[in-house]
Amino acid sequence: MAFLLDHFPLTTLLLSVVLFAGILLSVSGGRRLAERLRRQHPERELPQAAAVEGALFALLGLLLAFAFSGAATRYDARRQLIVQEANAIGTAYLRVDLLNAEAQAELRPLYREYVESRLATYAPDKRYQQRLDSFAHDQTLQARIWKLSLAGVEGQLPNYAPLVVMALNDMFDITTTRYAAAFQHPPLTVYLMLFAVCFITALLVGYGLEGKDRPRLHLFAFSGVLAITIFVTADVEFPNLGFIRFDDAERLLRPLLSTMK
Repeated sequence: MAFLLDHFPLTTLLLSVVLFAGILLSVSGGRRLAERLRRQHPERELPQAAAVEGALFALLGLLLAFAFSGAATRYDARRQLIVQEANAIGTAYLRVDLLNAEAQAELRPLYREYVESRLATYAPDKRYQQRLDSFAHDQTLQARIWKLSLAGVEGQLPNYAPLVVMALNDMFDITTTRYAAAFQHPPLTVYLMLFAVCFITALLVGYGLEGKDRPRLHLFAFSGVLAITIFVTADVEFPNLGFIRFDDAERLLRPLLSTMK
């Protein structure tokens, strides 16, 4: 699994090529099957089931629509989590002003290190193990920030403690939410079923072309569009691993980092 994620663009590209070639082979196989049946039973009319073909095409379109729509929805949800994290970190950093001077001096550079670590955790082109190591570093920094913040609120006004604790809770909770969201994907069975429906539909397309000139342009367009659609869907489903990136983290967290003196 880690190897596939580390080489995600190549993996999805190869799968798309396999899908493209598989659809063309399925069309050819369906055509040969029809021709074989014609030779075995020349006196019979080959059965045609336009209703079945139409139902399969509708099912294929529905599966593609659900797959892409779900991927786009999860992509937008992850973008919103970046905005929430930027707000949570910014609020928690402002609450540092409520702590004593000693705690402030220790926490401000620690917050800078924390934001840099969060940017590294979800940075593009990171290997899977590097992301896990960076996330573990995030947890270590959270423990240090928590400990220093609790020590720094001692001796301050009583109503300061809840403000600091709530801000830290929000900042820490969003990291777990983002981590969980990064692993929310449809089961592998869904994609296997999508591939199977593509091949079966292509087989019936080839079956219906028996005795007709093969429309090469249409077949290549049919295969190419399906392969490209699934390739883009996978890229949206796994942002920052392929060609689609999250710019929101750099756009929101990087300026926040510049405000931390």
